Formats: sequence, C-alpha cells, structure tokens
Amino acid sequence: MNLNDATAKLSAWALATLVMVLAGCSGGSAPGNEIIESPDPPVDTNPVQITVVDQGFSAQYEEFPVRLPSAYSVSGMELPIDLANVDYVDSYELSQNQLDFLSVNGFVAVPAAYDEFFNSYHWCLNRDLPFFITTDSMLHVYHLLFAKILRDMEDQLFYPRLAAITSALEDNAKLQYLETVGTSLEAEALHTWAYFALAEQLVLQEPPSLDGTVAGLVEPDLENVLAHSAMTQSAVLTFNVEYLEDFSQYKPRGHYSRSEQRKRYFRTMMWYGRANLRLQSADETRMALLINRLSYSTQAADSAVTDLWSSIYDPTAFLVGNADDLGIREYGTIISDVYGENFTLAAIADDAKLTQFTAAARELPGPQINSMFVDPGADLDEVTQGFRFMGQRFVLDAYVFQELLNEKVSGRMMPNGLDVFAALGNDPAYQILEDLGETSYPNYDTQMTGLRTKIDALTLEDWSQSVYFNWLYMLEGLVQPKDNVYPPFMRTDAWAVKDIQAGLGSWAELKHDTILYAKQAMPVPTCGPSYDFLTHYVEPSPLAYSRMLSLIKLTKDGMANYEIPDPRVINSMDATTTLLEALLEIAELELEGTALSEQQASNLIGFPEWYEYLVVLCADSEYGGEPGDEPAALIADVATNPDSGEALEVATGPIYDIYVVTPDGNGDLQLSRGGIFSYYEFPWPASDRLTDEQWREMIKNGEQPDQPAWTEGFIK
Repeated sequence: MNLNDATAKLSAWALATLVMVLAGCSGGSAPGNEIIESPDPPVDTNPVQITVVDQGFSAQYEEFPVRLPSAYSVSGMELPIDLANVDYVDSYELSQNQLDFLSVNGFVAVPAAYDEFFNSYHWCLNRDLPFFITTDSMLHVYHLLFAKILRDMEDQLFYPRLAAITSALEDNAKLQYLETVGTSLEAEALHTWAYFALAEQLVLQEPPSLDGTVAGLVEPDLENVLAHSAMTQSAVLTFNVEYLEDFSQYKPRGHYSRSEQRKRYFRTMMWYGRANLRLQSADETRMALLINRLSYSTQAADSAVTDLWSSIYDPTAFLVGNADDLGIREYGTIISDVYGENFTLAAIADDAKLTQFTAAARELPGPQINSMFVDPGADLDEVTQGFRFMGQRFVLDAYVFQELLNEKVSGRMMPNGLDVFAALGNDPAYQILEDLGETSYPNYDTQMTGLRTKIDALTLEDWSQSVYFNWLYMLEGLVQPKDNVYPPFMRTDAWAVKDIQAGLGSWAELKHDTILYAKQAMPVPTCGPSYDFLTHYVEPSPLAYSRMLSLIKLTKDGMANYEIPDPRVINSMDATTTLLEALLEIAELELEGTALSEQQASNLIGFPEWYEYLVVLCADSEYGGEPGDEPAALIADVATNPDSGEALEVATGPIYDIYVVTPDGNGDLQLSRGGIFSYYEFPWPASDRLTDEQWREMIKNGEQPDQPAWTEGFIK
C-alpha cells in the first residue's frame, strides 16, 4: 500500500475537552503465517493476581514572590536614544541600519555564530565590555539540567530495566503461546509473543535468533523500524484488518542519536509508546489482556515486571506527563473488577467477560491527541481508544496543535510554533499568525478562543502536574506583555517579538529533550585577563526568573522520589537556584532604579565562568566533558502532515548577539552585549526526520533554511 492509499484511510476526530489527564481491526496474522483458530477455549490452572499500585506522590509547587515598582523611573532611557551619549557603541562594528534600529528601540539583535552562550559572555569579559545577562541564557541552563537528569536516568537505570522487562516478557510470552496452541486464543497469543520478540530485537545489544514461529511476523516490522519506513502495515499488529504504522517515527533523534544503547532504548520505547491495541477490536483487546496477564505474573531482574515498569513510567510521568492512553494501571484496575481472582487464559477467551471488560474500559477517557491513521468518517474516540504498554504522554502544546489542525480547523495541515504562545494568551504571537495568514483558516479563531479560555482556567495545581507543564507555565510568564514598570526598550513591539523567540527557543529545547515521550499531533488529512570594574546588566524580567526558580524547585523536589545516578545535577540545581535568586533581586532593583551593592555588581563578573562550568558539568562523557564539544544548536520534529509526507521541524541555531542600551550605575548609559537564541521552523520530509548531527552539519555548511520572517522585527 502506498502513502496516498494510506492517508486516504484517515478520518475526522472530535477530541475530548481539556480535562487534565487521567494517566492517562481484528483476527488473523501476517501473510504467510496464517493461523487456523480452534473454537476450544484454552485450559489454564494458574490464575494471575492483579495488584495495581498508584504513583503515590506529588511535588509541591512553590511561588517565589516578585516585587515590582509602580513605574519605571530611571532617567535617560526614553526612546529614541541619542547614541552619542552611550558608552562603548564604538567598540562594536554595527552597521548603520543596526545603529538606527538601536537608537529607535534601545536594543538590536545581530546574527552571530557562537556555539554556546558562554562564548558570547567570554568575548565581552575578555575585552572589558559590559555584558547583558539574558533570560535566553538562563532558559538554556534549565534545559541543560533537565536533559542531564533524563539522559543519566535513561543510560544507567531505564535502559537495563527495559531490557530486563522485555526479555522476561518475551520468554513468558512464548510459554503463554504454547499453552494456547490449538485453542481460540492461539492467534492473539502468537501476536503477543511477536510483540515482545520485536521489542527484544530492538532493545538488546546482542538479540537472540528469532524463533521461526514468530519470524514471519517480526521480521517485516523490524526491517521497517530500522529503515525508518514511511506509513506502512505492521505485521505484528495486523489481524484481519491492516494496522498502519508510521515507522519514520522510529529514527533515533534528539540525544538518542549519540550512542547505540540510546538508539536501542529509543526504538523500543517508541514501539511500546505507539503500538495501540484498540478496544474496537476483540483480537487486539485480548492481546492487551494477555500482555497484562504476563506483566502481572512475570519476574525480571529479581523484581516484578510491574515494579520495574513503574520505575520507568513514574519518573518520566513526573518529568513529561501521564500517558495519553490507557495502560497497565488502568487496565489492571478494570481486570480486577471484571475478572477478579479468576484472570486465566480461559477467562480471557470468554466473550461475555470481554464484552464486560470493553464496556468498562470505554467509560475511561480516550486519547486527547491523535498519533495514528484511522478510517475516513470514523469517530476518533471510538477507533483510537485502547491500550499502550508504555504510552506516549499528553502534553499541552500537542493538544493545542491538535485543536488547530484539520478537521477542527478545515484545511490546516501543519501547525506553527506560534500557535502555542497565542493559545497561552500572547497577543503579539497571534498578530504574527494573522499576518502570516494562519488565522484565516475556517474556524481557527473559534478554536483559538476556546483554547485560551481552557488554558486560562488552569490552576497552579494543573500547571505543576509535571515538569513539562510547568516549563510551559514558565514560558507563559516570560512572554507576558511589558507595561510601564519595565524599561522603555522592553515595551517596544520589537522586544515583544524578542520575548517570543526566547520562548520558542526554550520550547524547541523542551521538544528536543522529550521527543521520545511526548505525543505528536497529527491532522486529519484531506485525503582570562585582568578586568576593569564594570556594571553588567541583568535582563529585568523578574517574573521569568521567579517561575524558573519554581520550576527548578519542583524538579528537585519531585526527583527526590527517585534515584538520580549523578547527584552533582542536584548540586547544580542548588547553584542555579542561588544564581536565579540573585538575578531576581537584581532585576527588581534595576526596575526600581536602585543601585546595586558593590558585592552584587562584583558577583556578576563571574557569570561567564559559572556558566561555562555548568555546561561542562552537564556534558555527556562521550564528549569528554569539554565545553563547546556539543553546540547548543538542536532540532526536533513536533508534528507530521500525512498529506505532504512532511514533518514540522523546530530548532535552535547559533547563539546570536543582542546589544542593549542600559544604565551604567553612575547616571550614564552604556551599550551592553549578551547572547540570545536563534530560532528556526520549517517543513522537512518525514522520511528523513533530522537529527542534531544532521542539523549542526547543515549549519556548519551554511545550508540551514532562513529564520521565520517575523524574526526580522528585531534581528538586523
């Protein structure tokens, strides 16, 4: 089947309203492996006991108060600024166009080619020039800390546990199949065995040879996974009705492209996260029940499989969010109610029990984000609700995308990163979308209004349900409009766009870090020297620093529930907290027009060294812990257009310079320089979803696409 035929099978979908997440074709076999089912039920004298354990903890969100003056009152900052009265302007080679923009707006951003933020700050420090500490740089710090925690846990904890789970379940799935040969459960048990046999081939460094009984099912899917094939039939998941899977999603990217172990972890978790055993299919539902039977009865690495499963799911649920689909815990609860202590193979084969189970499962929420193909005209809730072993997670930005794509917004096949910030209430982002023609799609405004209403109603408890949610809450604070409390340069339209790019740069890092776990939305297709004493300046965005502090505290408190392989990361969080508290206080003083103490001003001199140290600390060992070995530039695909076969890529590029006219602490003005994100967003063939390595090579060769046109509003 070709891609056009596959996309013709897609249907409309009415998503559920935004309720904060609850955790969350049939019969036959692959061609050449036909199975003749027996009407006889299996005999099973070993019922499985189901004991469901909840996550059982929550991290407390703490607000850090912000002190703002009634109005900004520092003299000499009024726009436009006479640059003849500003020190250090002649220290830089700015064009006349850049100087004109600087005079009118009080700041200007200029393309540069730094690999990391500390390179920009060292440049100033080495030349005795004042620097401007940006929110961009501090947002990047949090990304480094978050990514380090996740990588260490995956490398040292999650991968060995996932391998142990998979091997144990594959062994027992084979035994389970042998119990069912010649019975009415033979086909479902064979596909269950194949489900874990494929996972074992993906996860183990040296997987065993495939048993000939399942090879015909596993080999086609294994080939498609490793080739990152486009939308095609899954042999393992296809019974009488074909199951189409987007195997291009299995290309390791983000930090998962850096080692063979991470590639194996990525592919296996993608399989467990995407393979959907749907309630509309009796065969798939029985397969899900067989997986649960195995999961609750199997030991692996001297632990129950369900305990090992929880040790992967729970920390990732805290970091990214709960699964958007029903899983082990939800099915386990219903199994206990429907089957009680008699959860046997014979009970699974019982049609009446299956009907009762399916009806109970239908009472639970269906997925709010669609990530699979369905038939035209079908009810999305009806055809997508089902079981995923380690389902991908509900994330708010993907939900925003889903609500703004076809057919909720007719004809709109690809989202825009600005959708997220417009939905968070940012009017300048909406205005850019309007200028781009994105809001002209039928029903876009109605959907956007609904999203804003729902998001505005979220409570602090909602925003702190996961680190991912709270990261978005931090960005919502960053892009809030700046009134007369702030310096004149921060009240300009150009600065509003700068804030949006800072938010999008951090959001791209979030999508990069969580690319394995977060669900993607899919539209319904139509078919060193001595230094003079200088006054350095902190970007006066106290609300942003306040929410960063809350986010770091939430992360630290939540991770106290779990084992962290490298405790230095927690120490780094403590150091970052201390720095952010200092930046918050300095930002408040700057807005008040109060002079910094000598100690505060002196402490800022050490910012570049501190920043470089943190980058080294958060580097992976394969890079030798050397700064600059891993550039800050990164990329992630965030949505897929099945009509065009393209993915939407969002990326950060080289660190750019920003020049800002700031007070020098002595009643005069100076030109300070800092580093900011550069942001890219563009469609790319989904068959070649870009890795960091590919993206960085494109930048090195000057082959990256242009930045979005709207960034010309402040980058000159």
